Amino acid sequence: MGQLVNPTGPRVPNPVDPGEDFADRWSMSECSHLGLEKNFWNWLEQAKADFDAIIQLDDVHLISKKASDRFGLLLNESDLAKSLGASLSGAQHAPLKIQIIDEKNAPKPWTAKS
Repeated sequence: MGQLVNPTGPRVPNPVDPGEDFADRWSMSECSHLGLEKNFWNWLEQAKADFDAIIQLDDVHLISKKASDRFGLLLNESDLAKSLGASLSGAQHAPLKIQIIDEKNAPKPWTAKS
């Protein structure tokens, strides 16, 4: 996500309307006391740390608890266990597989389907 922030305007362009800047308030003097850009980067680092912590877990109950605590997500543990190939008894399973999509080739919801 941090790679989508430009050094000059638009800092965070709207993919549907690239002239619109989602981060336009970062540079507004009336918003300077809010520290919006600094808070964004702090939030992003914390989100990375939270995701890293979750993918290190190998227990469905702990994954569900961490997702709830950090992201406010309520996960169905039975469905989670099934998708991870684990049991609800806390048995070990293969580590989570994370798929990183090349953003240049990723499907975009705002483009026409072919």
